[in-house]
Amino acid sequence: EPTRPSRDGKFATMLAKKIGWEVTNNGDKFIISKPVNLAKEINEAVEYTWVYDTSAKFKVNGMMYNVDFIPISNTDLDAYDVEFSAVHGPRFNNSGMMAQSSIQVFSTVIQTMGDFISKQNPDMLVFTGDKSQNRVDVYTKMIRKFEDQLANKGYSVNIEPNGKNVKFIITKNNESK
Repeated sequence: EPTRPSRDGKFATMLAKKIGWEVTNNGDKFIISKPVNLAKEINEAVEYTWVYDTSAKFKVNGMMYNVDFIPISNTDLDAYDVEFSAVHGPRFNNSGMMAQSSIQVFSTVIQTMGDFISKQNPDMLVFTGDKSQNRVDVYTKMIRKFEDQLANKGYSVNIEPNGKNVKFIITKNNESK
């Protein structure tokens, strides 16, 4: 009789660990992922193209992405909400590349933010990570890796939990205004 995975994930956990993959228990489900070398992948931003002054596009593993810098209207600051999303292409693949793809995507988004800061000199950039999508830890680690580059441009990073989300706020330092 073939072995069946148990509902508690023990079989899947054992198999994943045997082949060197990581297992995360997300409360109601187990997530199995190929380990990613964050230090290596973080520098692998892909080439992007500015479509408008406030919008860029790029492609990772056949998926097209947009990064949009949307003015925040309820403030006196020159502030922008940074939104990035997939436009079209394959949603999933079987090669275990999704973790690497998300790191390349976010690394590219961070590069566009640095470029936007250099060109536009905004007072603030804000983006939000959804805790339920398991990307907040990666976003936090990656934004911390780029914190020195942002500091060299006169910006600081603040990370604020906000209910089911985490807000990442990149603010121009007072002496840079």
